[in-house]
Amino acid sequence: MSQDHSYLSGTALTLCSKLNFCVRWDSSASVTAEQRVAVEKSLQANVPKWTDHLTGFEGWPFKNVSAQVVGWAASDASKLQGSTDGIEVYSTADAEGIPECDPRCGRFFHQDGDYSECPSGPEGRYDLSLWLTEGMEGGAGGDWGQRIGSEYFLGALEQPHIWLHEFGHTLALDDFYDWLPTGQESFIMNAGSSMEVTEFDIWMMRDWWRNLASRYTS
Repeated sequence: MSQDHSYLSGTALTLCSKLNFCVRWDSSASVTAEQRVAVEKSLQANVPKWTDHLTGFEGWPFKNVSAQVVGWAASDASKLQGSTDGIEVYSTADAEGIPECDPRCGRFFHQDGDYSECPSGPEGRYDLSLWLTEGMEGGAGGDWGQRIGSEYFLGALEQPHIWLHEFGHTLALDDFYDWLPTGQESFIMNAGSSMEVTEFDIWMMRDWWRNLASRYTS
């Protein structure tokens, strides 16, 4: 698990009821159309394991938060097998040469909501990156998105506990490396101690919203 996170200030989830993901395919392997569909379905199934517990709580403005994949970035478009109709395909790379979804379309880079330089306009924005890296163990997460092993994620689509932990960081929750709250040992944000989001994780998330709600509700 990562030890360095840039935490969400409330922007991504409080401004949209649908989270647009862009996948950074950081792998030498190809990815099939079926696998890409499975990645999107996994996000659609697992985002609500966190966010459904905010519905109706302390003025949370959304009945639900859904997820969709709007783009993929790869070092070569040929790595994306099958049809890519309906998604953006990016050949952009970061300073280290790693495939990156176009920063001009990313919410992390444009938290003011100005997507005037995004080639596909505001409709082409992505809120979070799902960075799938070949051979990676553990993960990282923050307001920019989540990074985990590509092989791991494709093999754990129904219950990707590492991703669930990293999405907790996207929600601003911290790691528990050096201490544990009294009476709590097994919960998703205590890395490696739980395979699922627990009641205590939900309590922490709700406490996060309780302290931010006044910024976004009246």
